[in-house]
Amino acid sequence: MKIILTKGKETKEIVVESNEWLYGIEADVVGDAVMAGKKQAPSPAMTWEDTMGNMKALDMWRESIGLVYDALKSQRM
Repeated sequence: MKIILTKGKETKEIVVESNEWLYGIEADVVGDAVMAGKKQAPSPAMTWEDTMGNMKALDMWRESIGLVYDALKSQRM
């Protein structure tokens, strides 16, 4: 479920049912858009800026707690 709050507008609730992992869905949608050469966000619910903001926030969070996924360890060494 995603709740969208926009100043001065009605609150919207979007329910997405899936067996997929949330960030996996986002990564697939963005990857498909990039491969198709799209320069605009593939979904009005998630802009490029939203996606990049999420990526940066998650990277900073992982760094702050010292979390490095095994798949990335060889890249850091």
